[in-house]
Parts: sequence; structure tokens; C-alpha cells
Amino acid sequence: MKKIIFLILMLIVVTGCGFGNRNGNKVTDAEKFKQEYSQVSDNNPFVYATPSDVINLIENGTGVLFMGAKQDAWSQAVAPILDTAAKENGITKIYYYDFREIQTQNTAEYQKMLLLLDAFLKEDEEGKKNLTYPTIYGIKNGAIVGRHDILHDGTAETIELNEEQSNAIKEAYNTIINNTKTTE
Repeated sequence: MKKIIFLILMLIVVTGCGFGNRNGNKVTDAEKFKQEYSQVSDNNPFVYATPSDVINLIENGTGVLFMGAKQDAWSQAVAPILDTAAKENGITKIYYYDFREIQTQNTAEYQKMLLLLDAFLKEDEEGKKNLTYPTIYGIKNGAIVGRHDILHDGTAETIELNEEQSNAIKEAYNTIINNTKTTE
């Protein structure tokens, strides 16, 4: 009986039954992001962050944070621009976070993010401050050193940017990225 159990376990280990993707490999953040944002490169620098990751980054970290939503046309439009800007500036990691769920639930993490980002948030027509997407934050040693957002009504299904618009957004992202770099 022990031999049968051992053989079954060995078969599972050798074939990788039930683990990972079709190739037997775990899906990377870059692959998952590419599935959600099809216009980015295959080897994109996006890493999925948790609420704790975002809070720690804002409080103490250094990096670029992309707050977006895969269903949002503007997030889809700016993600490849940010991907290109990151690559051109030697950035290998961009934290990605979709806060919609914790915003809807008004969790403690969401309230903490609002508190930490209060100075950078705009009031809505009711006078309340909320996170918006897409927003890019540059953070250096726990200080916001750059921010870019696109305020919109969320009704557009697709966005087509002309070259001038793309270049202006990319230049804003370049500035944010460069502001996060540390001098050594």
C-alpha cells in the first residue's frame, strides 16, 4: 500500500497535476497583467500589490504605483504608455492596484489610503475625496514625488489617443519615474 501511495505522489510531482498554467508553470504577474491589459508588452514590469503593499509603499517605500481598473478604458489606454516609459527609464517594477473592491466596502485599508493620499485627492461634487483611476504615483522614501491622473466620467468604452496626447502622458510618466530614482 505504501508503494502505491508513493507512486501516486511521484506521478503528481512529475506531471505537476493541477498546478500552474497549461505549461505546468505558475502564471506570473506580467502574464496576468498582459491578459487584463492586452496592449502592454509580454515582459511588462507590473506587479500586483495588496492593500498592505500599497500602504507600506506610500508610508515608507520607493517606487511607481499604478492605480487602475482593467474595465476602465482610460486605464487600458495609459497602461502601455506607462509600460514603455518604465522600460525606457530602466524601471523593472511598477506596483499595480485596483482599489474598487475595498472602495465599495469602505474598508480600513481604503480609509488609510485616503488619509495617506489626502493632499493629492480632489473633491467630488458632494465634497468627498476618493481615489480615482487611472492614477500614477511616484513615491520616494515614503513621500509622494509625482502624481498624474485622468479624471473622466467612466462612460467611454474605448479611448484612442493621438500622438500628441500619448507623448504628453508619457512625458508626465517619465518625470514621475525620474523623481523616484535614488542617487547613489
